[in-house]
Amino acid sequence: MSSLFGAVGLELPRLRSVVVQDETVHERVRRLRERKKMSQADLAAATGDVVTESWLQKFENKHSPKYPTREQLEPLAPALGTSLAYLMAPMRVVPIEEVTLPDWRIGMRSDSRLDDDAKDTLEKIIDAFVDQSQHKSAARD
Repeated sequence: MSSLFGAVGLELPRLRSVVVQDETVHERVRRLRERKKMSQADLAAATGDVVTESWLQKFENKHSPKYPTREQLEPLAPALGTSLAYLMAPMRVVPIEEVTLPDWRIGMRSDSRLDDDAKDTLEKIIDAFVDQSQHKSAARD
């Protein structure tokens, strides 16, 4: 039982991952490229120069294009070790150990269905839950 929820008799399940919706396709391409420790030139070369380094620079900095076409993204997917569907998806799944505050706060804070008090309460609950999950993960290691 979490001390935060124990008073009301709630037992929290152990989260393994969360779904995050704050990442644009531009940010996703950059994150995947950086995770593979590839430069923009490396990624361009991995596409057989179908996508150029210059295009990647503009794309990752959101200068052009705002909404890339399937044809522009298609050569990137295999070069990044992922699927085209994942590159184009409006959300991503993040292991709980990799959750950062911007991952969930940006989406929650921009949700117009919640008033500020509800957002503050939800933020406290999620902070406590993430802390608990990370503490348990660290204890197992």
